[in-house]
Amino acid sequence: MTTRFKQFSSRLFRGYGFPVVASLFIHGVMFGLMIVKWPGSPPLTVSPASIKATVVPPSKPVVREVEDKAAIEQARKAEQEKQKAEQEKAQRQQEQQRKAREEAERQKQIALKKKQEAEAKKAAEDARRKEQERQQALAKERQAQQKREQDALKKKLADEQAAREQKALAEAEQAAEDAVEVSQYSRMLTELVSQTWNRPLSARNSMVTEIEIRLSPFGQLQGYKIIKGSGNDAFDRSVVQAIKLAAPFVELKSMDRRIFDRYFRRVTIRFSPEDLVR
Repeated sequence: MTTRFKQFSSRLFRGYGFPVVASLFIHGVMFGLMIVKWPGSPPLTVSPASIKATVVPPSKPVVREVEDKAAIEQARKAEQEKQKAEQEKAQRQQEQQRKAREEAERQKQIALKKKQEAEAKKAAEDARRKEQERQQALAKERQAQQKREQDALKKKLADEQAAREQKALAEAEQAAEDAVEVSQYSRMLTELVSQTWNRPLSARNSMVTEIEIRLSPFGQLQGYKIIKGSGNDAFDRSVVQAIKLAAPFVELKSMDRRIFDRYFRRVTIRFSPEDLVR
């Protein structure tokens, strides 16, 4: 507003504008005074007089124009300085705002970095804790597995030992039973052979013949072999003749096949003049 007023004033006082306006203003005032009645004054009759107005060009106001130019220049400089100051102030404000934004962003980045570092640290601690828990769980599982394996091994050994003992006991019982049956059949074979053996007159008490016979499950004689001779052919022949006459041993048919295969498939009989001993 101030700038516009100063510009208007500068244009008004330049050239003929101001003298013309001043002349018209003075004439207007005088005309008004003539037509207005003053209070308490007698009516005054005035004959109209002819007024001749002539526009007189004013003299050029050199000094005032110089002063106006200086004032305008000063105002212009002041306005420029003001604008410059405002611009500098705005720039300072912008710079402060920029620095404030940068500082806020820096603080934000610092906080974000700290947050990320804290999260990474927490994640690493969680991972380490989980790994430790996993290792502990694995260790416990290994210990439990070892204990289970040890218990299973102990049980297996105990079961095997019990089975061996049971088997040994069963075998001992079976052996005892088998021994009774073997003894019975052995006596039977001895009696059968003894009944058919004719001792030669050349037999002596010191003579001994051992013969191995091979039998079938039905008691048939499948073969024989003298494994120890007496030194007397007649004595050895009498032994062979007694075996042949006693066979077949049909009583072996009722024998348990297991016992037969183990004890009677091959039988060694010892012949002596004083006695017949298996």
